[in-house]
Amino acid sequence: MKIKLLIIIGIAIMSTIPLATFAVLDRYDNYLEQLEYEAQRKSDEPKPGDKYYIEPERKTRLVEVEQDIRNKIRQLHENSLQTSYAVNLNHLTEKIEVIVETEQFNDEIEEMTSQYPDVEFVFTNDKISLAEFEIILDSKEDKLESINADGTFLGEPLSYWDSLSFGQLREYRSQFDGDDFYYALGKVLAKDFFEKELDKQNISYDGSLVVRSGNALQPDPPIIGYNAVVNATDGTIYVMNTSVNGNIVGKYFSMQKLIFDRNIMDAISENKTVPFVNKFGEPPTIFVTTNNDDDHLFPHQVIIDFNQTQSVIFVNNSTYPIIIQETGENKIDLIPDDIWRTKEISPGESISVQFNATGYYELNVKKITDRIPGYLEHHASGRLVVFTENMTGYTFEEGLLMGRVFVQDVPRAEIPWESMGAGNPRGLEIGIIHSVKDAIPGIEEYYLAKAKSLIPFEVNVIIK
Repeated sequence: MKIKLLIIIGIAIMSTIPLATFAVLDRYDNYLEQLEYEAQRKSDEPKPGDKYYIEPERKTRLVEVEQDIRNKIRQLHENSLQTSYAVNLNHLTEKIEVIVETEQFNDEIEEMTSQYPDVEFVFTNDKISLAEFEIILDSKEDKLESINADGTFLGEPLSYWDSLSFGQLREYRSQFDGDDFYYALGKVLAKDFFEKELDKQNISYDGSLVVRSGNALQPDPPIIGYNAVVNATDGTIYVMNTSVNGNIVGKYFSMQKLIFDRNIMDAISENKTVPFVNKFGEPPTIFVTTNNDDDHLFPHQVIIDFNQTQSVIFVNNSTYPIIIQETGENKIDLIPDDIWRTKEISPGESISVQFNATGYYELNVKKITDRIPGYLEHHASGRLVVFTENMTGYTFEEGLLMGRVFVQDVPRAEIPWESMGAGNPRGLEIGIIHSVKDAIPGIEEYYLAKAKSLIPFEVNVIIK
């Protein structure tokens, strides 16, 4: 499906929306939590003489380069969702390690890194796994079985592990292969955290609390997700999620009652399908915001019913003038003339954009600054789906991308997914949180029917 050109239909001044309205809605973007995290991070940074110490001026340079390369590689992969990549500064070697699964971008990446002759890169092609991490208990890893009921880990109370700096945790980690130590410690800390939260909310439950690890982000220490399902004695089923960064637990926490739709259950028992319920009649508004020097779209993806409206309003609540364009280059002289783009939107202004065709649209918000002459700085990315019910004429790949947006539009309590893959030849793969599948055998059939009921056109859905 060829993406049509956007038609700009107007511009108006709008009042600034308080940033706090939107900051709390993104799992890692709570402003106060970020301040606390930054304070903790600074206190844990290596000091002169430590194994991981880097001179501040040099570290600033390396972090800037790391972020720039990561942003550029992210843009390369925006249309290759089935591939993985990672860009991380190794604080011990002072090298930036670049791992990219596919080889198709090697020339572009080598060109990027060559622009920084003062920085050493380690570039490899390899697959990055963000799947469930199973601890290997052999040789030195046998010690990691010391997850004891008496509240100790490796023979030490949890208060001991809470008191360590990141540098001290890295010393423990060096005794084991990979990140086994971090995963095992995180599991203990997450379990203790979950139990305390249940106690605070006076929720009693049946059986023991089984914690499963989920996806991970790869700084050092890594940020690891953990989840657990609780069968409360009142019959309610809760799913809890949190993250552990070394020994910092609970920066992200959610606890939701799993929601089960009686219509879905009845349809399964009667071997019927559940009709799509259309809730996309009003023109959506997307806000571009700056929060703690980080940039966001809220919401970052929207759905519009082409038969009801064709317009989307963009509001620039950031501190920079921006343009919105089709996903593409930052370097101005490399941006094709035939891609769609808006005029400049100043801070506090809004612009209404009209779509003249159904389809899947990806967009970039670009800062207009003088920091790098000839470049538009990457600001944020978003997705839009313009649909009609039972529409046709889209490719298999476009169907998966659009279907993903529809499924992600509902609260996690309705489909507690931890992964969603739209870049493959099989279908829209939805990975359900492992602890939910453990607690409710056979639940995959229900979530398959639920996901299909959310998408108003034909898409092949696979529940993992």
